[in-house]
Amino acid sequence: MALVAGLNFTFAVAVMPNLAGADDRTFVATTQRFNQNPVFPISFTVALVLTVIAVLMQRGRGLGAAMHWTIVALVLYGIVLFLHGQGAADRPSRASSGGSASSWPPASTWPGEDVRS
Repeated sequence: MALVAGLNFTFAVAVMPNLAGADDRTFVATTQRFNQNPVFPISFTVALVLTVIAVLMQRGRGLGAAMHWTIVALVLYGIVLFLHGQGAADRPSRASSGGSASSWPPASTWPGEDVRS
């Protein structure tokens, strides 16, 4: 979980502020490259696998407080990954399927949340 928390923090303070001033074409092209980099999705998968391993390792020690909180973390992380995977991750990929970047509407008019705010 710390791996993903660190990745999200770094993304929030280093990447997104720099992309905030970029035009729509640059923003979409950059986020598409994140999704194409195998390290990006692997880091989220590794965090999930390590949490499952933590639950399995604690299983032999009984259902203490640490075990309960690890299970809660696993369930919440699974829910977040599931909900996020319902289309938010490839929104920039789908944006490119509609023709050239010059014909896209501005990102501020895309359905859903504005990912640059």
